[in-house]
Amino acid sequence: MAAPTQNPKPGFSKGMILPLIFLAIVATIAVLYLAGIITLPGFGSNSSKESIYSGSFIGIGQFTMPVPEWGTTCVFEDDYSGTIDMDLTEAANGAVNGTARIIMGWTSMPLSGTTANFECLSGTPSMDKTGAVSGNKDSITFTISYTSTSGYEVTEKFTGSLSGNKITGTLVDTSTCCSGSGIIPVTLTAQ
Repeated sequence: MAAPTQNPKPGFSKGMILPLIFLAIVATIAVLYLAGIITLPGFGSNSSKESIYSGSFIGIGQFTMPVPEWGTTCVFEDDYSGTIDMDLTEAANGAVNGTARIIMGWTSMPLSGTTANFECLSGTPSMDKTGAVSGNKDSITFTISYTSTSGYEVTEKFTGSLSGNKITGTLVDTSTCCSGSGIIPVTLTAQ
């Protein structure tokens, strides 16, 4: 007489649980590595790179400031000069983050609007501010907003891209005092 056979129960055996847990851990690590969230020792292709980029700039802007209580509108030309220092970390997947410091001064000269009863005044404002950088190597951005000594909200917005050892882009200066903007071309070089 032949020995009876047993039908195996459906499901996992005890011997399969540890390999399945191990595979789940390995898959999670692989996803995090490929997303650039973690780095693995010995895998240099996923390491991040930190660099400092610096450069000076000049630019020009035009602003219009209505002064209805005096029946006029002042139009100003702003001539900018300054520097940007950017401390940038670039991940293997192209994501970037860091900080940028702008030191900038400008001369604001009235082009029109002065009347017999009202004078549009010139000025020489300056700023030294730091902001957070984000994005990826093809779209590096930062925005710095602050209140001027005249009480207006001023915003400096940079957009650029990284190619080789240079970041090229544009810094746009705006203010709640006026319509218009300053458009400033910027080139930063790795130090």
